[in-house]
Amino acid sequence: SPSTGATHEDVDHLASHLKGIDEQLTNLIANANTGVTWALTGARNTNGGSDRDMANGGVLTNVTPYIIPYNCVLVKVVGSTAVNETWEAHVLKNNVSVTTLFISAASSQVSPELNISFVQGDEVRLRQVNGTGSINRPRITAFFKRV
Repeated sequence: SPSTGATHEDVDHLASHLKGIDEQLTNLIANANTGVTWALTGARNTNGGSDRDMANGGVLTNVTPYIIPYNCVLVKVVGSTAVNETWEAHVLKNNVSVTTLFISAASSQVSPELNISFVQGDEVRLRQVNGTGSINRPRITAFFKRV
């Protein structure tokens, strides 16, 4: 029963607000990871040939690919080098290229918005392809959004 001057209407009003807050928190927790953006990156700290896989922590993505932890979509790709270069940045899903970022006489390029689906367990490789000459320290970053 109400005490300290509170009416039953006050208690009912407060209980209604608390129920609404509880429902909002439940929905926030349930959807907490949906829409979260994260990135995979790979690079080479050398000048090198036309076609080669990127590495992370010294491990090439063709030797040990990234494994997608949950369903997501690839939303952006960024390619960069130490100096202006002409090359292509590829993102491969299960050993098949699913997008190509063309970089022409530039030190960086950002893809347009992408919407390429990946599922939990897919393998991802990052690969430099069709470089003109020896590409100077390429880096590829692929941005994913959880769905």
